[in-house]
Amino acid sequence: MNKFFFLSFFLCAYSFLYAEYNNDNPIIVSNNTFEQSGIIKMVALDDGKNFIAWQEIDYNNGRTSTYLQLLDKNGNFLWDKKGVFIKETIDSQVNFEEDLNLMISKKGEAIISTTELNDDNIRSISFYKISQNKEFLWGKSGKQIFSEEETTSLNQVAVHQTAEGNIFICATSAGKAFLQAINDNGESLFEETKTIEENITDVQILSSISNRFFLTYKINKALYVDIYDNKGAIQDKAIYVGNESGEKLNPMEKYYAFSDGNGGIIIVWENIFEGLKSVFVQRINENGERLFEADGVNLANGEADCSSPIADVDIKNQIIYVAFAKSELNKKNIYLKRLDFDGNILGEMELSEKVDYEIDNKPIAIVHIPNGRAIIAMKIKKSFNQDYTIVAVRADENNAIFWEKTVYDGEFSSVCATHFHMHQIVLAWCGKNGASKAIKAQNITYNGILGVDDGSIKTDMNLMKDALIYPNPVNNFANILITSKLPHFTTINIYDVNGICVVKNLQNYLNSGENEVKINVSNLPSGFYQVFLSTDSYEYNYGIIKQ
Repeated sequence: MNKFFFLSFFLCAYSFLYAEYNNDNPIIVSNNTFEQSGIIKMVALDDGKNFIAWQEIDYNNGRTSTYLQLLDKNGNFLWDKKGVFIKETIDSQVNFEEDLNLMISKKGEAIISTTELNDDNIRSISFYKISQNKEFLWGKSGKQIFSEEETTSLNQVAVHQTAEGNIFICATSAGKAFLQAINDNGESLFEETKTIEENITDVQILSSISNRFFLTYKINKALYVDIYDNKGAIQDKAIYVGNESGEKLNPMEKYYAFSDGNGGIIIVWENIFEGLKSVFVQRINENGERLFEADGVNLANGEADCSSPIADVDIKNQIIYVAFAKSELNKKNIYLKRLDFDGNILGEMELSEKVDYEIDNKPIAIVHIPNGRAIIAMKIKKSFNQDYTIVAVRADENNAIFWEKTVYDGEFSSVCATHFHMHQIVLAWCGKNGASKAIKAQNITYNGILGVDDGSIKTDMNLMKDALIYPNPVNNFANILITSKLPHFTTINIYDVNGICVVKNLQNYLNSGENEVKINVSNLPSGFYQVFLSTDSYEYNYGIIKQ
């Protein structure tokens, strides 16, 4: 009896610790007893692993704890059940709502940044680099940035990593912005922190090409862009994006900015147009020129209230995806629109049923998948007497819904999403109220299967049986060994960590059987790159490290 009890207990504990994604229930990443902050960040590695970082807040004691977990592609914990404890901050006055960032180094390590208050009441930004073996590569206390006394009231932080592994950081405080950069060893690149004397808010940083980067921000309610070189010297200042004229002023709660893969950026934001909320899109090239019409492409044209936009960009196929809530005639639903890189509307579709406009249905996460398709997660309920649910849909290239899945029933505070190998995504969310306030995660396959792919996905004809890239890391030439079922053409594109295509449209004819393709990468800087092999019906994604 005792042996049976012990064995049962061990199996239950083992299954909880190593439970994988399944169709019945999401995995529980963290099941703490405190209030959740709602801050979750997640990034995917090339092999399908996922780093998930989150913060847990004990409001009674003013204590915030930051954790990191590593999952394999099937949702198994690769670390202990609780993950790695990063740090604890005790300060009941600190607002942590935008104080957690997560990225991956070019060697596959996690880099986390948070803000904290030291014993002298000075706010700083701390960076931690953690290996997949749980080593703190920059020390347990991390690297501190912006610890000067004038930054004691930092209220927002933006970080961005370049292809070389350098990290640019911008923080706003008391009407000023502070700019600094660190290299892969955590060393500061600027001898002195750059101070931007502007009353700016809501900063974001994105890379360009030719050793430049973009800084996007708001002044009052208008949206602008500055262009800097990699030494922190300004090249072009205050490029107007939107909301400049008085009749269009609107407090934009959030905007989205992405690299367009050609050295420029794409920005999506909410704005007032002719008395109604609308959603606008603009594209700006590396020289600061607006490529769409002056005020951006208006996705609503003043016909209805449109709000809560989220966006993603498919750089390879040059498609911009924008999902948003649309209200008219006291009814609300969720729309998806696609644009090309010239600002032309490629299609639009409804993603949800119409409900009362006071119900807060809205999109919450979006990722693109091959061939003009996208997966969108939404906060949905159909009537006032129902609970909200997380619903995911796959939108196909012909503006039709291919599948719809309910991922989670119940209240939640936030959702993040990531994807790997272009045909699976992972959602992570933070629950609310009672026992449901855990952080949970679920995998969704290309075909809408909740849980681990059993190998049965055959939506597209898979012409290539296997592909191997060697050597990896690579110095001058990467060899791709491809085994093909039938003769066909394949196209190879290589992207850096910023989504910029650095090797474009290499066409190769493959014979049946084994083929070897050689790619010259000698002119690429050291760093991590994604190699895409495409046919007319399928796409493979592999990672290489250039030494």
